[in-house]
Amino acid sequence: MLLAAAGLAVVLVTAVLVVLGVQRSADPAAIGPVVQTDRGAVRGVRDGDVRAWRGIPYAAPPVGPLRWREPEPAAAWSGVRDGSDPGPSCLQPSLEDPARIAPGTSEDCLALSVVRPDDDRTDLPVLVWIHGGAFVTGSGTAFDTSGMAARGVVVVSPNYRLGVLGFFAHPALDSDVANFGLLDQLAALRWVRDNVEAFGGDPDRVTLVGSSAGAMSVNALLTMPATEGLVAGAISQSALGDSRVRTLARTEAAAARRFPDRTAEQLRSMPAEDLLTPTLDVFAGEAPVLDSVLTEPAVEAFEDGRALAVPYVVGSTDLEFPGARPSLLGSFAGVTRAQRSGRQAQRVRRAYGAAYEKHVGSDVMLSLPALRLAVGHSGQAPTYRYRYAADPGGSRHSADVGAVFAAADSPTRSAATEQVARYWLAFVRTGDPAVVGQARWPEVAVDGEPTTAMLEITPDGAVTHGTDPWEDRLLALARLVVP
Repeated sequence: MLLAAAGLAVVLVTAVLVVLGVQRSADPAAIGPVVQTDRGAVRGVRDGDVRAWRGIPYAAPPVGPLRWREPEPAAAWSGVRDGSDPGPSCLQPSLEDPARIAPGTSEDCLALSVVRPDDDRTDLPVLVWIHGGAFVTGSGTAFDTSGMAARGVVVVSPNYRLGVLGFFAHPALDSDVANFGLLDQLAALRWVRDNVEAFGGDPDRVTLVGSSAGAMSVNALLTMPATEGLVAGAISQSALGDSRVRTLARTEAAAARRFPDRTAEQLRSMPAEDLLTPTLDVFAGEAPVLDSVLTEPAVEAFEDGRALAVPYVVGSTDLEFPGARPSLLGSFAGVTRAQRSGRQAQRVRRAYGAAYEKHVGSDVMLSLPALRLAVGHSGQAPTYRYRYAADPGGSRHSADVGAVFAAADSPTRSAATEQVARYWLAFVRTGDPAVVGQARWPEVAVDGEPTTAMLEITPDGAVTHGTDPWEDRLLALARLVVP
């Protein structure tokens, strides 16, 4: 029930943002130029201020014998491929009926879209967008990225395997891999390295950006040695904590209970409809999985200085999931409940005051992990932390995504959200979010010592804090829930 409710919340947030004006244009204005990739030629479309190439395969369809295997190279094609259609999103349950496949989704989904300004500039910075959705729902094309692309960025947005097809292990598969979705993302980054120059992008200036499960993916990728050399910077927006992520052995055991006495061939021939219900709950800290791909929780790798030493932005919104109680927090709940009547729990309640019921759950899941990630990484590379609070009354989970991607003339764009887009753009261009005429975003570390310094985006614009106004409550919470 927790996963269904939480996953529904993510889907609804995405739907709201789409309604607010970030959906992709459905009526491209004109035929665009042809670009030669390493697999074949693809013709794009001109759409307002941008050119777009959609639905480009970056890996072979992960179907049949390739289900639950590392992604294979996409087949080459002859002639010129039509790049006007993004193709299907990765298989996921329908919002109306979770037992049915959502329309427009398929196992054959490992494709990406490229959007850039409608001009002939080269050596443009590259933003690779990893979508969210609790590792169960979502699509690389759920948000129209043309608003950011028109500012002088090549934006690449891949699909990746979701749910049971993307994060799964079973004894019959005889594999040390469960995070097939992460391997898809890695394959997309390699595609970017090999092909983005043909689209006018600079393969040495690639910034990895994601929200929610996409932000968790960003953090995980930064701990994987195979990512080295593929990214120059990263932005993690509202990543749920993964300090209690499930091991491969536990994942296999759970799958064996759900699919008993199945051979690998039988599993790979199962109808897709039988694989819609996830076996992992990201809101309980169970995904991604600890396997040969992800060998330790990302937050621990960051704290111990083992993440890739690239400039890093990390943060969350001020409300996220308001009113999420500790009793609903999965793996963290036992720790919190067991000590609720203890002295440290009382310190936490005093530190929060009236904000406890409204904020403590979201802080356990998101605000505190962001602080831990930032402090840990600040000794490795320039690190910047933010809190997005631009909406009157508070900003919910993923609200900052709309601020990043909405077009400059969008009716949802305010002065505060415009500042966000400019900070993100500056970071993507240079690895430093410095913007002339806007508040200087402080680094987390000062003279080599970590702090809780941050940038807060309020309805009136950006405000800098040398010390986080929430420091007392977050540190008290850390003493209670951090293992």
